[in-house]
Amino acid sequence: MSRTIVIPNPESATAHTISCDSIDYSTFAEIDTKSANEVHLVDTTQGMETPMQIRYSISDVANIYSGTSIDPSVYAPIRRGKSLLAQMTLTAKVTDNADPSYMVLLPISMHCVIKVPQSDYLTTDHIENILKHLIDTLYDSTGTFKAGSLLRGALKPSNLG
Repeated sequence: MSRTIVIPNPESATAHTISCDSIDYSTFAEIDTKSANEVHLVDTTQGMETPMQIRYSISDVANIYSGTSIDPSVYAPIRRGKSLLAQMTLTAKVTDNADPSYMVLLPISMHCVIKVPQSDYLTTDHIENILKHLIDTLYDSTGTFKAGSLLRGALKPSNLG
């Protein structure tokens, strides 16, 4: 018996190259807090005014099918899963060369939650590809990063009537 997993992928998807830097945590981070299911890292190279923190958290999901419309007749025998949170919070600083006293601090937070079933069929390559597809949704058909328009409330893709 041979089983195959099929991950949906938009047929018209355009590949975008996103450069991801390798992070050597030993050169900039220290553990701020740590528990069995969570760790907070703090960037020790940033000043007190502009901190940056990274948080990883893992939790069990009792029923991965909860909240889905999947028919119970096709549930996997094991319904458990995992939920991984990766979060970055930072503070950007705005200054003015003409006015040295001017300063504004802007808090920024971004996170990604990866919730997956415990299944031998699903590999880390599958998860990585799905994450890439999620990032692709932040680009329009011309390859333009559209987070600005999304944050202004323009949620419907411009090429959909």
